[in-house]
Amino acid sequence: MDTRSDLIEKLRNREYRQAFVSSQINIGIPYQIRALRGEMRQEELAASTGMKQPRISAIERPGYSSLNLTTLKRIAAAFDVALIVRFVPFSELVEWAENFSSDTFVVPAFKHDNKLFQGSALSEVTANVEVEKKAERKAVASIQPY
Repeated sequence: MDTRSDLIEKLRNREYRQAFVSSQINIGIPYQIRALRGEMRQEELAASTGMKQPRISAIERPGYSSLNLTTLKRIAAAFDVALIVRFVPFSELVEWAENFSSDTFVVPAFKHDNKLFQGSALSEVTANVEVEKKAERKAVASIQPY
């Protein structure tokens, strides 16, 4: 694997920079979609997006380059996650590439985005429901059969 300084030296070439950007998109997005899908079957994701299963299969294949914003928005909606498309300096892309990890691919759906609801009334309600569920499970587990 290239060191950071090797990569920066290669990025001095404009054509290499363009290829690097494309490769990060064409590899990163399919891996993230696959990670988000988890145990969900491709047919289920296809139904949620209004696409056909072979299209989902192609999208999840690294190197597939026919993604467009409409398709990405449909996939984001199916997973109930946000989609950010923005221009960044190469320093940010290099940092992202260096930290490329499947651990960062899975993001919580809206209703499971605890960070979003921290400190809000909804967060307190969710926490209370979890406490009640835990107490209920404990009570059920303590019931001894006759």
